[in-house]
Amino acid sequence: MPQKGIHILLADDSRENRLLIQVMLQDTPYTLHLAVNGQEAANQFASTPFDLVIMDVSMPVMDGYEATRKMRRIEKHAGHSHTPIIALTSFDVRENQGKIQAAGYDLRITKPIQKKQLLELIDHYCKHARNPELFPQSPDPATRSTATSSKQAHISTNEDYIPFLENDSENALNQQVIATLKHNLREHIRPLLLEYVTSLPQRLQTLGQSLHHQDERTLQVTAHNLKGAAAIIGAHRLQHLAESLEKAFQQGVKNPSIREILAAMHNEMERVLSEIRELLMADPP
Repeated sequence: MPQKGIHILLADDSRENRLLIQVMLQDTPYTLHLAVNGQEAANQFASTPFDLVIMDVSMPVMDGYEATRKMRRIEKHAGHSHTPIIALTSFDVRENQGKIQAAGYDLRITKPIQKKQLLELIDHYCKHARNPELFPQSPDPATRSTATSSKQAHISTNEDYIPFLENDSENALNQQVIATLKHNLREHIRPLLLEYVTSLPQRLQTLGQSLHHQDERTLQVTAHNLKGAAAIIGAHRLQHLAESLEKAFQQGVKNPSIREILAAMHNEMERVLSEIRELLMADPP
């Protein structure tokens, strides 16, 4: 039996990003389903009809590219209509547009996503739930233009909201980003901030342990996730350090600069946590 209402599948291994989008959609009529990697997303897609898929491109187990290709094969085999799949990427990463298109994505959206942007995206792409003729049987990815999809969608970009790269030397958290989060999330910002109090120290501990064991894959994934998580709350210095760490890993885990970057990240994380705790104390439950 077909599901009632709009059902959205979000696939992202970042706890913070999943929670952010959950909170943004908490008071909407949409039903959000979660997956933490591409394999989970593909499995859910095979058994459940979705109106929209929002999927990170970089995830463990199976990345977003392979998961999207698998979903398109599922559609083709079953003769299902085209389901819009939106690529989530780190905002400072210039992903290969050809690679995104070839995988079968419809549009690329950069992190951190904003509430207005998310609602615009859902409103545009979920029209097919009411008007299936707008999205007929899934086309060949090679014939679909992601650039055209973006233009037709009229989806706002991050630059329409706040200057995410603006320096704010006095604070570990960019105050414009925090103000925007407060406006968008209102009382729901608290669970997001509490998640950071737990997750930031855990990620730094994981980085240290992975370096000790020379676990390159875990180092790369953790640094990438930390970079995205820091961007959400405007922790730009921490974000840039995580990006530097990603680049340092490319030269091998024995790169001497890695320990220096980790030490700087530890100090910056303490500043970030201190400001998060101040925000929590200033607005008690």
